[in-house]
Amino acid sequence: DFNDWLIRFLWQMSTHPSIMFTLLPRRLRLLAAALPINTAAYVRRNTAAQVLLASAFLALTAQISIPFYPVPMSLQTLGMMLVGFCLPWRRAVSSVVLYLLGGAAGLPVLAGGHAGWIYFTRYTGGYLFGFVLMAGVVSLLIQYSTQRSWAHFFAIALVSNLFVFVPGLAWLAHLTSWNTALQTGLFPFWLGLPTKCLLAASLGKAWHHWAR
Repeated sequence: DFNDWLIRFLWQMSTHPSIMFTLLPRRLRLLAAALPINTAAYVRRNTAAQVLLASAFLALTAQISIPFYPVPMSLQTLGMMLVGFCLPWRRAVSSVVLYLLGGAAGLPVLAGGHAGWIYFTRYTGGYLFGFVLMAGVVSLLIQYSTQRSWAHFFAIALVSNLFVFVPGLAWLAHLTSWNTALQTGLFPFWLGLPTKCLLAASLGKAWHHWAR
């Protein structure tokens, strides 16, 4: 199935890095060639490096978005779930907090390249707060779970979305109304939610299979 194929693919990438290297664009290959050989080993040992890279990854997923008002559709939740699956909960939460602090400070890292404290006080504020909860919950559930089946990863991914939508919808309803909150802050996301959870579960399980 797809999950087995993904695990085999990632295993090939990890055991034959030259394959991955050839898939990169020319400029990225030049950049990768300039990095120290032990960069990956350094990142695995260094907590700060992991937090910084995870925050940069979250900023990248936020830029892959579909303009929608008042809450934009993006791959942010996918990024939060993956960070939760891949990092211990303190590092996962720290990564999200660092990402949000950057956005509040004016760095264009929020969805659609937006930035500024105003986005934390307007319609998207509850969702941004929920991102911290989502990453922490995913990490804690997978860390203390004895199950490692794909269905378990998928269930964790699904449950974690509650910790984004509950505060997000509550704050949006406070600023507008519950009817508006449901129509604009929940229903449009139903179609993409299972797909994101499926992808997060597959990549998360593949990561744990490779990292063990």
